[in-house]
Amino acid sequence: MAGGFATAALVGRRDYMERFTREVNHSGTFNGNVISMAAAAAALAELERDDGAVYRHMEEIGAALIEGARAIARRLDLPLLVQGLPTAFHLSFTDLSAIRDYRDYALHCDKERYGRLKVALLRRGVRVLDRGIWYISAAHTHAHVERTLEVLEAALEEVREP
Repeated sequence: MAGGFATAALVGRRDYMERFTREVNHSGTFNGNVISMAAAAAALAELERDDGAVYRHMEEIGAALIEGARAIARRLDLPLLVQGLPTAFHLSFTDLSAIRDYRDYALHCDKERYGRLKVALLRRGVRVLDRGIWYISAAHTHAHVERTLEVLEAALEEVREP
């Protein structure tokens, strides 16, 4: 929200938020911090530029990564579920067609195999989160997607066996 600077936002319905102007004290370390507020204004302006083109770029990049991962899993005949939004999606080893809740994840996903995938990816220069969520940023490019898919294929081949 502030391009890496420390800030936070408290938002809500107007009738609730108006209470902060009269009845409720809201103190904070960075309330009104000039540098953080300038960074937030600049970050928001960048995100709004060209009618939000950065969001379209991130969705395009994420969709390409999702489809590429699914295609590799099909080609290798692996039970890899890729679900979510193009900018934040989840990978898991499961035969389920969708993960709907924590119970699905806890009982039907091979978390140990995903852990091995994470290590195999890291050894090849791609860092992913332990819990299987992959995030896309505005800095990612099609070249990053191509390289990530190459690395993903090699890592998936390494962890083929459950």
